[in-house]
Amino acid sequence: MKIIDYDKKAYAFREVIASYMNIDEEPACNNVLENLHSTLNVDYSVFDADTDQSTIFHKLFYTLANREDSDFYHVYKEFIRNEVTKEMGSDIIYQKYPTFRTHLPNNLGVGAFHKDRDYNHSESEVNFWLPVTDTWGTNTIWCESEEDLGDYEPIEVKHGQVLIFNGATLSHGNKINDTGTTRVSFDFRVVKKSEFKPSGKETVSQGKKFEIGDYFEELE
Repeated sequence: MKIIDYDKKAYAFREVIASYMNIDEEPACNNVLENLHSTLNVDYSVFDADTDQSTIFHKLFYTLANREDSDFYHVYKEFIRNEVTKEMGSDIIYQKYPTFRTHLPNNLGVGAFHKDRDYNHSESEVNFWLPVTDTWGTNTIWCESEEDLGDYEPIEVKHGQVLIFNGATLSHGNKINDTGTTRVSFDFRVVKKSEFKPSGKETVSQGKKFEIGDYFEELE
């Protein structure tokens, strides 16, 4: 498990995501994503594993960002090419479209503590967790330090940093967010090509196959 820094001006994930939420991310309004929950008069019930991808914010992101011609995808692919390869090498495959998360006040960002292995993911995958808001306390990810140790601690990651960890084997999840602010993040998985083996399995939520050309993309 490690946290690395990146140039948040070169990779304007926050600004692009804010634009998809129809929010003006000007310097004078630089806390808008942290107050995303106040932009709509919607009171979501506490999410579980079946509903934690059901907000209007998820719909906006997946409709506008997860396309090869989107501004987000362009920045994301450059990030993979220039930054992820520093950690993993250039001979990799990566999650083609990342998973979007919002952790609203008095709610959960993911519906249950879990290991990604519980959802058909391979242990060869490496998780990259990238928040576009500063995270702390109960609005961040909680993770055990070793498999099955259960010593969950909050991992504080700032905007401009990314957490790298083995999510397939380490249990991780969220607490009820009592910070009064929204956390916005996305995450994705990377595998060294030499360690990749098609499993024939699919993602639980969208039925994508863990294969190159579907869930995964090969770095060109």
